[in-house]
Amino acid sequence: MTNNRLFGALVVALVCLAVSPFASAACKVIGDGDTLPAWASPQAAEDPATVSAVGSATIDGDRLPEALAAARTQALKDLAERIRVSVSSSVRLNDSKVSEGGKQVLRSSIESVAEATTNVTLQNVRADQQWVDARRCQAWVRVSISRADFERARKRDLLLGLSKQVSAMLVLAEDATQPLVQREGSAAAAAALLGSNDFREVPEVPVAALRSRLGGVDKMLAKMKQDETRLLGLAQSHVQAYAEFKSATNPVERLEAAGRALRPLRTLLAASWVPDASVIGFAAQPRLVSLLNEAGYTCLARKAANEAQGCPPEALAQERQKEYFAGRQVTLSCSLRLGGKAEPWTKACASLSESLAKLGARTQVEAGAGKPAAGVTQIRLDAEGRIGKRQDPEDKSTGYRFEGAVKSQVRGLDSPIDDSYQALTGWNPVSDAMATDILALSAAKRLVERIGQSWQ
Repeated sequence: MTNNRLFGALVVALVCLAVSPFASAACKVIGDGDTLPAWASPQAAEDPATVSAVGSATIDGDRLPEALAAARTQALKDLAERIRVSVSSSVRLNDSKVSEGGKQVLRSSIESVAEATTNVTLQNVRADQQWVDARRCQAWVRVSISRADFERARKRDLLLGLSKQVSAMLVLAEDATQPLVQREGSAAAAAALLGSNDFREVPEVPVAALRSRLGGVDKMLAKMKQDETRLLGLAQSHVQAYAEFKSATNPVERLEAAGRALRPLRTLLAASWVPDASVIGFAAQPRLVSLLNEAGYTCLARKAANEAQGCPPEALAQERQKEYFAGRQVTLSCSLRLGGKAEPWTKACASLSESLAKLGARTQVEAGAGKPAAGVTQIRLDAEGRIGKRQDPEDKSTGYRFEGAVKSQVRGLDSPIDDSYQALTGWNPVSDAMATDILALSAAKRLVERIGQSWQ
């Protein structure tokens, strides 16, 4: 009998625990009910003059204040997210105001602008509703802000985000490592954002400084656009000559084609910037090293590749002379004045022509000194003085020598060379003509060496 009573009491106790609203719950708080209020529903209607967001959090034991604070934070994040989505939509609308070249830049920046609004500062936000579900251990909080304040926050964060993107676009436009077309597109996108938005509501944004910076970028890119036309012309000349070099089988033709391919390539690399490989069709520096090796200029190839194991200066000079003149059109003008009218100095031009031909140049002697045609190098070699004469006291033979000045000039595609010096030949026992011929040989040799030295 006693056991039956104890069993009955236990059943009653278990039934009571089962029907108690808090018996099986992990939290120990007083709830507001089991039915979620309408305002906590995602489909809840919103006051036209108010923007609201709802957040919820799990209640840990009796720590209701912490749960309410977490729910409020979640609601604020949701409210900020609504601003962020609104900013993204506004940026997409700006996309239609950007020139074609800058659209892709702006389109790719939408996420960056939106991300800038994650930590928005909302003013006049109030928590106007809360609900505690003790059975499910959940706390609900609604925060609200007037639509006018919401729009002000949205617009402010939009402008702050866009100003950051303007700065980022200008950084890209100034980046010399980026292709010109991408830099132009970035500058166009920055100009569109500055021109289509009123930043007066965010006085901390340095609009005047951004506009001034954009102006400088535009001038720089305009100059680069002009340079690009010239550089692309050089690249095209190189590509054509390089194809001729690759297909040539005759050693002379191959040497000349290599020279025609190397000259525009070196000029291209000497520019302050080189168009991207995707624009010109090849990587300029690797192409230079490869072509020098293929053309037999192994020392110059090592130098271009910055290899530690170089070549003697003499070997470099010889290769540079050969590279300089290979396939180059050269006009020669030589004169000799011995007290009277200047006459053509045939021996000097013949000596120059012979030396340059061995280096692959195509030479032509001209009588006058005119302006060199495009792509032609003009070389002048002039001597003025007198022929000294003496009789040897022992064998009574006559000796002749030149005493005077020698001047030389190189004009054309490359840096000009001017050289002048006083010359005094040794005594020649044959004739005065032989004395000037010897002078011609030494003067021609000196000039060719000077040209090679100028290209070290």
